[in-house]
Amino acid sequence: MKKTIFIITGLFFISIIVLVLMLINIKSGNLKLQQINKEYEYYLNREIYGTELATLINKAVDNNKRQEVQTDENGFYISNQTNSILITIQMLNVEEPYKMEKIFSLGTDKFVSLFNTSIFIGQEITYHRETGRIATMLFRQIE
Repeated sequence: MKKTIFIITGLFFISIIVLVLMLINIKSGNLKLQQINKEYEYYLNREIYGTELATLINKAVDNNKRQEVQTDENGFYISNQTNSILITIQMLNVEEPYKMEKIFSLGTDKFVSLFNTSIFIGQEITYHRETGRIATMLFRQIE
């Protein structure tokens, strides 16, 4: 009888420990996700200079390289529905928006030299459905 009680009690404690560890893991993942998203959400509805936008483009390209996001035949990143980040920039007097890869391939230093005092505003953010991470951002040049 005592042996059965010890076994049941032991299984109960083991299951409680497993549940607590799972909750800690989930909470840790959510905090990491919030931290990653907060780095990009900061720019939503904020006016920034071209230098900050160039830094953000470098950060997004670095993220995509680390996450091994695939590119198409033109060198543009393909959304993988989990952890890719795509930034587009709508310039004044230009209908077609620029993708971050185009600016990155031409050199962000060149972009900074041309648009360092230009002002951009973060207008739109979308999220990946599967993970809740930032998926796309749209910046519009206002000056």
